[in-house]
Amino acid sequence: MLGNRVEEDFRLLHKVNTGRLSPDGISVFFWGAFMFGMVMTGVALFGMSENAELNSPLLEIIIQKISIPLLVIQLLFTLFFTYEKNAFRFQRLQMILLSFISIKLSLDAYQFFFVAAVAYQAPSYVINTGLFILIGGIIYLLISLARGIRRFQNGEFKKDGKGLYDFKSSKGYVVIPIIYAAAMLGGSMGRNFSDPSTSLGLYVVLLLCATIQYGIAMAWPEFFLLTHAKLKFNSFIVKTPKRLL
Repeated sequence: MLGNRVEEDFRLLHKVNTGRLSPDGISVFFWGAFMFGMVMTGVALFGMSENAELNSPLLEIIIQKISIPLLVIQLLFTLFFTYEKNAFRFQRLQMILLSFISIKLSLDAYQFFFVAAVAYQAPSYVINTGLFILIGGIIYLLISLARGIRRFQNGEFKKDGKGLYDFKSSKGYVVIPIIYAAAMLGGSMGRNFSDPSTSLGLYVVLLLCATIQYGIAMAWPEFFLLTHAKLKFNSFIVKTPKRLL
């Protein structure tokens, strides 16, 4: 996918590696992602327990059989990397986990939205809007990854490259997903004005879902490329601070 690349091809990622995606910085992110996931899963579980008439086997499987076990595993890794020596000693594993945990974070809020939508018996078009935005976010993640790899292949991560976020020449990359999500939300809310039974709070939650998912999709190629760099080049392994030796 990336070909036989040399370290110079990843040059611009060195600052990211020692800056916002440093081992200790990623450990902080892990805690934020876990707390958010715990709140979203907890609220969804509470909503299901408070609505005994809620009959959705699919949601029960997703939350009870998938979300909760993943949350427990996430907690174990979060605790493991809270110990700074582990964060610096196992940087490659930490970076791989960042790629997976960030995707999980981008989807966590949807479980709250769908449980709330079913519990409050929202019209089918509201649930469909959530599904379309979710699927659109997954497609955008794939497009974002393809774009990141293409920029990498074009040398944009070399010393004189422009990196991932050259938005002046890629306005569509930013604008199109915003227009898509806004159109989905706007169209659904437009129907809601003639059907006031749906709580506007559901749209607030859905806006949160879209913002997080699409924002992470935009940044995720950087996680992917830095993971590749850490796995291939020892120079991307940040040295353990002397205070931890």
